[in-house]
Amino acid sequence: MFRSRNSSVFNRSGIKYDIVTGYLQDQNSWKEIEEWVRAAIVAANLRINRPGILGHYYGGMLDVYTDLTQQSAVFGTHIEMIEMCELKRWRDGVTPDEVAAKIKEFHTTFDVTAECAEDEIDRAARTSVALDKLVEAHGLGSMAYYY
Repeated sequence: MFRSRNSSVFNRSGIKYDIVTGYLQDQNSWKEIEEWVRAAIVAANLRINRPGILGHYYGGMLDVYTDLTQQSAVFGTHIEMIEMCELKRWRDGVTPDEVAAKIKEFHTTFDVTAECAEDEIDRAARTSVALDKLVEAHGLGSMAYYY
């Protein structure tokens, strides 16, 4: 087994590690290192993320079930459980100016076709503003919903 001063410290400290073997010009080694770095970035982002769950699972939702306890235990995250009535309160308080600004954002960001009904765009904008406020109020980095 390969041992260096660092691996001995890791072993004695109970820190899991992996070793990439190769030489500086070995592209396969650099590819493997890049994959490990990407995985470390994902894990770090999951640790600092504050996910929100809007709604609850219902019977038969086996395709989307997530073990929130396991996710919290592995990544150390706090998961915010949010009720739909809170989103409704935010939505009820959206102003016409906020809706207009969001619709402008829609047209800047997306290719909104003429087939889109104005009342549906207005409804989507109102909900989008409310979701933005909900995310900000809870400091969320991501959100899933079950409705």
